[in-house]
Amino acid sequence: MPRRLLPLLTLAALLGANAPAAAAPAPAISITRAAATLHFPDRIDFTLSASSTSEIVLAEVEYGLETAACATDISRASPEDYQPAGRIETEWTWDMRQTGSLPPGARLWWRWHLVDAAGSEARTPTETITWIDDLHIWQTISQGGISLHTYDATPAMARQLLAAAADGAARLRTELGPLPTDDVNLYIYADTQAMADAILFEPQWTGGMAFSEFRTIILGISEQDLEWGLNAVEHELAHVIVGNLVSACYARLPTWLSEGLAMVAEGGLDTESQRLLDEALRDDAFYPVRALSDGFTEDPGRASLAYAQSFSLVTYLLETHGQDPMLALLDAAQAGYRADDALTSVYGFDSDGLDQAWRAWVGAPPIGSASAKTAATPTLMPTYPPVAAPPLAITATPVPVPPPSNPPVSGAPGDLWSRTVLFSSIAVICLAVCIPAAVVVSVVVILLRRRRRAAASGGDGHA
Repeated sequence: MPRRLLPLLTLAALLGANAPAAAAPAPAISITRAAATLHFPDRIDFTLSASSTSEIVLAEVEYGLETAACATDISRASPEDYQPAGRIETEWTWDMRQTGSLPPGARLWWRWHLVDAAGSEARTPTETITWIDDLHIWQTISQGGISLHTYDATPAMARQLLAAAADGAARLRTELGPLPTDDVNLYIYADTQAMADAILFEPQWTGGMAFSEFRTIILGISEQDLEWGLNAVEHELAHVIVGNLVSACYARLPTWLSEGLAMVAEGGLDTESQRLLDEALRDDAFYPVRALSDGFTEDPGRASLAYAQSFSLVTYLLETHGQDPMLALLDAAQAGYRADDALTSVYGFDSDGLDQAWRAWVGAPPIGSASAKTAATPTLMPTYPPVAAPPLAITATPVPVPPPSNPPVSGAPGDLWSRTVLFSSIAVICLAVCIPAAVVVSVVVILLRRRRRAAASGGDGHA
């Protein structure tokens, strides 16, 4: 290289080093405001203000739930009345009154996604919000991985409920062996009506609910229902613990197994539940096991029997086959086996075989008897699907009011016949009185009219 070029190259390098860096191009889409506003328990409003050098043709909310699910879920929703424009003010509402509620304490992540006509794309920062009941001032106490949230309970009542939850978890581990421990939140409302106001579309008999994927439990417990509440806390906590062993990603446990394990965590049947079980044995009025696989009836009296029978089924499996096969059954369900296949792979019989073996164990006649065939079939409990993610693993506990064992049946044949006879008698009496009276009145009116005409013409009123 010629020596005379070196000074020029050095000068050019120095000038280049001192030259200002080229400014990065400004983003085509500018976001002024993005927010999420909670309106518990009805809805979440997502709002956005943005502009672009060309029309914004797409504006959608991307969101998902922080749950113990098998995969990260991403849902997308756009405002129904959205119109492309260079400057936009838009909103999308997640209406819980249409989709069903999230449980208090559920965490939700969200962001807006925008695309303009030129192909430019932008997303707002991902943010997280907690779906919390802000109508109350919550007080929290914790033990181990269990947090109990109350707003109307005395400190003594709260401590009793927390101790019951810890005892129920310990009892379940005694029956099943070591189980994974995850943080669980229990929200205790002042009563079942207050709980119903916080969760939409619950079954009418619900006193508590467990949301396994959220590791959340809600219960309505008043001071006078504390004894029931202590059992309900144990029951629902068992649902969360077992629900985290068998996720909803692949398969659900049959209802009798889920509820039966929860009843085991309570420590056994109360006097009323045992009475229902004894009466069903006497009358051969048990449900077929298959009828208890997909949900319980909403009839309070029959639902109580379904819970008691589920406890007996699980107790039979634990007492006659032991702890390890029960854990193997849960593992098979988690692996994706259907109920019949899971039972067959572990115990060597399906749901019908379990039915026969259990009935022999409790002393009931074989399932082929006429009375067993006529047993009522439970209706499915209402479901609570979220907008996104796998279906919520929700279980419900009955309210703390012991139902009558045989609720009165509206329109029973004897009652209907009595009413028919009564109304028919009344109708006959009315007709017997009213028809002659009407005839007499008509005759009197006719005679009076003839008298008046005769008097007007000067006669004596006789024909």
